[in-house]
Amino acid sequence: MHNISKEFGIEYAHRLQLPYKSPCKNIHGHSGRVVIKIEAPILDENSMVIDFSELKIFQKSIEKLFDHVLILNESDSLVKLLKGQKIHTLTSEPTAEALSECISRLLTTFLKDKDIIFVKTEVVFYETVKNNASFIYQR
Repeated sequence: MHNISKEFGIEYAHRLQLPYKSPCKNIHGHSGRVVIKIEAPILDENSMVIDFSELKIFQKSIEKLFDHVLILNESDSLVKLLKGQKIHTLTSEPTAEALSECISRLLTTFLKDKDIIFVKTEVVFYETVKNNASFIYQR
């Protein structure tokens, strides 16, 4: 198996509407880091899993969605109040787990649209230097 990875960062803010007392109920920001990994059984005609320049295109699409954005649950009352601001909503709380899954789904769609042969992807989302969550997609 061949494995490649790409790493990039995003600056974002979020808040979590949790059913218990947590400081994360307040809007707060993070310097997030995203690591995408792709595993493929064979290389393409250029001896690559995928050209890193193609992954740069994917990176730019993720930055457009999440960089310098307030990420909220779509049911959060702030969504309507902050109309006109750069906001991205999720159907769940915007946790590191949810963000890794969201980015993973976007990555697998991107790879499938490009006809890239792969067997597994992993997205590791670092909310902080010490805390991360990952989502693995396996075909």
